[in-house]
Amino acid sequence: MEGGGDMDTPAPGNPSANSSGPNEEGLKRFQVELEFLQCLANPFYLNHLAQHGYFDQKEFINYLKYLLYWKEPQYAVFIKYPACLHVLELLQEETFRKELISPLCTKFVEEQLLLHWQYYAFRRRMAAPVAPAMQVESQGQASSATGEGPPQEGQQSLLTTVSNGHSAGAAGGMTNGL
Repeated sequence: MEGGGDMDTPAPGNPSANSSGPNEEGLKRFQVELEFLQCLANPFYLNHLAQHGYFDQKEFINYLKYLLYWKEPQYAVFIKYPACLHVLELLQEETFRKELISPLCTKFVEEQLLLHWQYYAFRRRMAAPVAPAMQVESQGQASSATGEGPPQEGQQSLLTTVSNGHSAGAAGGMTNGL
């Protein structure tokens, strides 16, 4: 049975003989492209690519154009570092690619990405108490209408919502680490 004698057993190293092989190859390609794309959010990696002449190779530029499909929502949901999509857009411009060879440009890009991340995190923390409060109000009304959890005397819909699975920190107007 070993050595490929059995028709149901694929030969080792022959993914086309296995029905799950092409799916595994597709998954591997997906993972490699995703990892490379997210590396583009690292300005020092961009500087490395520029110093080693990757941005001068037509094939590499075509690959960067190909990666633009990651902007589609069905692919973008897998990205942990969304700044990489913005950098990918910038890499479509020849002037940006040429400037990346400079350590000053690399430092500037790093600072801009850091400032963007800090501003985004700040905005998200500031918006967190508002959004749950609005949700809690509407969910509290919905839970009392559906009869979920009997309200106790003096209890508000906010407390009912908390007892139905929402965190007390978020319902109480405190940020919960977002």
